Amino acid sequence: MGKYFVPTKAVESWKDSLADPNKHWKPGYSAYELAHCWEDARNLPSFVERAFKNSSLSLFENVEILYGFPEYKVSLPGGGASSENDLYLLAKANDELLTIMVE
Repeated sequence: MGKYFVPTKAVESWKDSLADPNKHWKPGYSAYELAHCWEDARNLPSFVERAFKNSSLSLFENVEILYGFPEYKVSLPGGGASSENDLYLLAKANDELLTIMVE
C-alpha cells in the first residue's frame, strides 16, 4: 500500500479503509459513528471544539484541521500487525502543527 491519501467523497468513503467493512460498518459501531460525526463537521465536531476551548490551553483556542486520515495504521515495534487509529488529524493551531489521534 502506498503512503498517499485521497480526499473522501462522502461518509461512505470511510468504509473503504476498514479492515472488515461488513463487521464494522453498522450504525452504533465506532467506525460508522466516527465517520458520520467528522465528515459532517466543517472543521472540528462542535463537541470537540467546545472541549478544546474549555481546556484553557491557548494551543486549543483556534484549531484548524489540515488533513485527516481514517483508520491510520501505526507500526508497533516487535508486533506482527499494525495498530489502526480511528482517525489521525494533522492540524494547525497558533501557527504550529498539531497531531491529534482519535481512538
